[in-house]
Amino acid sequence: MAGFNHFNAIANLITPFCSEVVTETAQEIVTEYENTAPRDTGEMADSGYIVTSKVDTYPAGAPTRTDAYFLPKVDTPEDDTTAYAAIAMSYAVYPELGTVHQSPQPAFYPAVMHADDTFEDRLNGFEDYLKRNI
Repeated sequence: MAGFNHFNAIANLITPFCSEVVTETAQEIVTEYENTAPRDTGEMADSGYIVTSKVDTYPAGAPTRTDAYFLPKVDTPEDDTTAYAAIAMSYAVYPELGTVHQSPQPAFYPAVMHADDTFEDRLNGFEDYLKRNI
């Protein structure tokens, strides 16, 4: 029965699995945002990024619009099981939530909701992940 007890191996795989899940989910949010955000120049839609303890896709350079700028990058998480999906463009909140002069054209919140639907499915893949790694 020595090959039966895999508790230590399972415990050691929880963090890498969760790290993979949150990174994939954050990337899914950014990808969905890029695909659904309103476009003029495309810079706002392309300013989505993720930050984890190992990955940072914050956009390089600066926007071409002179009245726009990139917001400061979110802090790097201190652990491997946290991932942030964010939008760097300074004016992204206005199309997202609308103003007195324009109706909302939400893209980020719907992208989060879309990823929320698949997040649980990814977590349910833990058993298969264990089978591949033990």
